[in-house]
Amino acid sequence: GSYKLQMDKPIHTDFNDEGDWLAVEKDGDLFLNGSYKQNMSNPLYAKLSNQGDWFVVEGDGDVFLNGIHQRRLDL
Repeated sequence: GSYKLQMDKPIHTDFNDEGDWLAVEKDGDLFLNGSYKQNMSNPLYAKLSNQGDWFVVEGDGDVFLNGIHQRRLDL
């Protein structure tokens, strides 16, 4: 493997069968294949699908799909 990117304290990482990768840094910055997407507030869970969609649940229960707010869970 070749060098890709230095991540700053990643707390969530995920990979899919297509070779895509997702990383969320401790400060909430989310990267897909090394490209910055957005900052998440206290992300508790992050997942990457084989279609390249990314899913994040924040600490307050807000759910995001590809950066778009979907709903709030009662945690």
